[in-house]
Amino acid sequence: MKNSVEGNRLIYWDNLKAILIFCVCLGHVLLPVLQEEIVGRAIHSLTFFVYSFHMPAFIFVSGFFSKSYVKRFKNGTVQVNKLFGFLCLYFLFKLINSVKDFFISGVFIFDILREEAAPWYMLGMVWWLLMIPVFAQIGARKAISAALLFSLFVPLWDSLSNYLVSGRTINWLPFFVAGYFFDKRLLEIIKRRKAYIIAAVIILIMAYLFIYKEIDYFYKFNTLVFASQSYASMNQRKIVCLILKILFLLGSSAMILAVMTICPTKEYWFTYIGQRTLGIYIGHCIVRDIVFKAGGYQPFLSNHFVFLAFSIILSVVLVIVFSWKPFNDFVKLPFTIKI
Repeated sequence: MKNSVEGNRLIYWDNLKAILIFCVCLGHVLLPVLQEEIVGRAIHSLTFFVYSFHMPAFIFVSGFFSKSYVKRFKNGTVQVNKLFGFLCLYFLFKLINSVKDFFISGVFIFDILREEAAPWYMLGMVWWLLMIPVFAQIGARKAISAALLFSLFVPLWDSLSNYLVSGRTINWLPFFVAGYFFDKRLLEIIKRRKAYIIAAVIILIMAYLFIYKEIDYFYKFNTLVFASQSYASMNQRKIVCLILKILFLLGSSAMILAVMTICPTKEYWFTYIGQRTLGIYIGHCIVRDIVFKAGGYQPFLSNHFVFLAFSIILSVVLVIVFSWKPFNDFVKLPFTIKI
């Protein structure tokens, strides 16, 4: 694999991040219509299918790119500017969302301690970066096992919620830790020819279960998909919740490996997008909310195929617009401040 021009990054990982940020945008574009009665189960199923892997995969890649943070930590220094940068973006993102909501609804709410929407990822990165040096000291097997135990059993605590994004931080911790310990040599295994067939089968099976069969479990237990609450929100026996959580983790992991397998290694026109995902992540949700509140979705809701085409086109437009380099350079400014 050769390196990309900007930032000396591997083209493969830029392609993967580009694919995943599109999935993130598509999932967020589809999300607001789930409350609309006119929208059929097919759109609901597609939304949950995308949500079953898009953020876990994005978090996995975030963990992979956190190796440099831990290396500096071992050398006696901590990348405080990286922590500061994510904290700044968290405050800024929340403030922009609060101002946007004020103009849309006339109500201004700015609760810095709780977050359910997209800004959660910024604060989640702070917690994961603070935790990952500890996991790095105990090795891959113990670290991944500990992360899995946290993810499975901490949600048994009924008070786990979106307070300081603790719910998602704990529930998705295994993906971040697994990403950190992912060895690039494993790519040689998952990129073999036979692996492509396995990946295609996994994607087809998951799509069949979610979209065609429209499994009711994912409507009753969407806490697993959004990962922000404890098991108590499911109103089921804890053992049932644990089993479903294990199945969800296995399904998400299989989808991540499948997407990684089919991801191209050559440079394409969209490769550069993978280098600018942070700006896309911040910008697309704001525009999505404005378009939705302005009634931009309404003309397309009567036909599922038309709405799906609209959602894909809008997602592509948002990805391209917010991958504008000056905008992404601006978003990354907090990371350049020396502390």
